Amino acid sequence: MGQKIVRQLLPALPQMKWPANPHATPLGAQMFAAALREADNFADDREPRPLATALRALQTGDSRPYAYAGIAYVLITASRENAGSHHQPGLDAALQWIEKAQEMEPDLIDINVLEGFVYIYSDRLADARLILDYLANLDPHHPLLLRAEIAYWAQQQDIPQTVRAFHTLMDQTNTGLLRMALNTQLADFYASVGEWDKAIAVYQKSAGIQQEDARLWHKLSLAYLATDNLDAAETANDRALSLANLAAAKETQEEIRARKRNTGFLRNLLNR
Repeated sequence: MGQKIVRQLLPALPQMKWPANPHATPLGAQMFAAALREADNFADDREPRPLATALRALQTGDSRPYAYAGIAYVLITASRENAGSHHQPGLDAALQWIEKAQEMEPDLIDINVLEGFVYIYSDRLADARLILDYLANLDPHHPLLLRAEIAYWAQQQDIPQTVRAFHTLMDQTNTGLLRMALNTQLADFYASVGEWDKAIAVYQKSAGIQQEDARLWHKLSLAYLATDNLDAAETANDRALSLANLAAAKETQEEIRARKRNTGFLRNLLNR
C-alpha cells in the first residue's frame, strides 16, 4: 500500500502552494490538527481522499512550518504498508519535511514529535526514545506525544505497555468522538497482535455507538473472519457494504463466501 501512494505524493508536494509565513500561528496549529484528523482516516490507497483533504487543510493555514509538519505526517501515514511496516523512502521524505519545519520553528513539540514517529517506524527505537523522553520533560501531557508513546510500544508489540499508553491518552481526552477513535485504534492494535477476542469486544462496543461507520463494521468483519466465525463475519460485512461501497469490504465478502463454500463441501464429505 505505502509504495504506490508515496510515489504519487513525492513529486506533487513541492509543486503545491503552501503558506509563506515562516512562523507558527494559531490558525496554522488549528489546520495542522485538522489535517492530522483527516489523515488518520486513511486506510487504503484505493481511497486516498483523506490524504488529499488533509493537504488542502494545510494549504488553508497561514503557517509554513505547520504546513511542512503536516506534510510530513501525511507522508508517514501514506507510508504504512498492509502488513504494518512502513515504506522507508516515504519515512525518509517525511524527515526532510520535518527538518524544513524545524529550521523555521525549532522548539515546537508538534513538529519535533514527528521526528520521533519517523524513528519509531524506521525501527530506530533508541533514537525515538531519546526524543520522546526529552519532549516529555517539556510537556508530558501533550496529546501527540502520548500518541507517539502508543506507537513506540506498539512497534515492539508490548501489549501491556501499549494498552497502558492508550488509557493514559484516553484519560485526558475530553470529547466522546476522540475517545471512540482511540477505542477503535486500541482494537486495531489488539488485531495486529492476534488478540482477536479483545479486538472483537472493543470493535463491538464502538460499533454499538458508531453504527453508521462502514469501516468500523468492516474491521469487525475481519476480526470475526480471523476467528472462523463466518456467520458473524458475514453479518458485519453486510452491514459495512450497506453503509459504503468499500473495495476492501467487497474483497472480504468474496473471501467469506469462498470459505463458506469450502466449509459446506467439507461438511458434505464428512457426512457421507
